[in-house]
Amino acid sequence: MRNLRRPASKRDDRGIAMIEFAIVASLFIMLLFGVFQFGLGYSAKVSVASAARDAVRAASVRQPLPTPPPGVTFTVNAACAAGDTTSNAKVTATKSVSYLIPFWRSGTWTVSTQGVMRCGG
Repeated sequence: MRNLRRPASKRDDRGIAMIEFAIVASLFIMLLFGVFQFGLGYSAKVSVASAARDAVRAASVRQPLPTPPPGVTFTVNAACAAGDTTSNAKVTATKSVSYLIPFWRSGTWTVSTQGVMRCGG
């Protein structure tokens, strides 16, 4: 008579593979979204730094401020007077950036950069 019982090494492990995949896939998705959001944040930082540099250059030679990129606001902290070449012009550029990391958190952070340049160019 045959033994109908399977040996311990031949058990059915199909469910285990599905559980392992669910754990690894969720961690991979979190990592992927984290990298994507970091790239968006870094892009916003570069955009804000460039906008601040352009704005302070215009403020130092007493020109009107350029049109800021979408979402960026300028704050003039120190302006240049006519004929002044000893003080500095200061402009702060600010932008709010939203982020989302699945299964963990979401929110906004503020990217801000200050540009400083001597008056008169």
